Amino acid sequence: MKAFVVVIIVSAIIGGFVGGELSDQTFLLTGAVIGALGVGGTIFGLGWFFTQQDAKKRSAAFDSFLASKRMQSATASPQAPKPTTQDPLFRATSFIRNAGNRFDSYCSKNGFGQLFANPGPFFAWSILWRSLRRAGCHDQNLKAITVEGLNKVLAVNNNLTMGVVNNSMKDKAGGSGPGLAEINKLLGIDMDRMFNDSNKVFVERLSAAIEKSLEKEDAGEGQIFVPILDVLMSRHGPTGSKFDHMSDSEFELIFADQCKDVSTTGANMATAILRDS
Repeated sequence: MKAFVVVIIVSAIIGGFVGGELSDQTFLLTGAVIGALGVGGTIFGLGWFFTQQDAKKRSAAFDSFLASKRMQSATASPQAPKPTTQDPLFRATSFIRNAGNRFDSYCSKNGFGQLFANPGPFFAWSILWRSLRRAGCHDQNLKAITVEGLNKVLAVNNNLTMGVVNNSMKDKAGGSGPGLAEINKLLGIDMDRMFNDSNKVFVERLSAAIEKSLEKEDAGEGQIFVPILDVLMSRHGPTGSKFDHMSDSEFELIFADQCKDVSTTGANMATAILRDS
């Protein structure tokens, strides 16, 4: 600011002397004013010009920055959509969980022994896949989706069960002993792998039983759910069960209401899955 004032004063002095020289006077006040105003105006003009140029550059740079951000946002990899109520996996998982819980509750209330502690999810999956097969579905990808839903439910149930067992073992040891996870690690036992392998084998056995069930239905035979129930309850299996002495009709009658109700909801769910797949 001081430099600017000095420049104006010097310009006024020079302008006054130049004006005086031109008018045969020593110093002309009008020339001083014109010199000061001219130089000052020029300086202000240049300042305004460069300010506008700088503002334009800043604005262009900011616009370019926003444009690049918008382009990056547009070209960014889209996030995986969240499951919806129409998603086949969501439908399958919900059905297996809800129908499976009802079946487990029924078995527990009646004190029925079975191969697994909670056969409900396997029962629900069997009815769902049977309903899809009955509807003419041979899509192995869709079957894999229903199995994934089954595995999700089984994993939750297994984690809850293992948590209870683990806490029980620690409580019996006074809270300082190793839990189930520590013992398995010491013994080199991979429980997760064993759990997944056993589930895979059981699904294969149930898949074969489902095909037998469909064959019985196509042939007009009765007790169409017996092949599935045989696997679930280990009937006539190597360990035996309380149902071994029963006829097929007696055996299925015990679970008739469960099979009927779940088959109805399973058929509706199969229709919805095939429609939205």
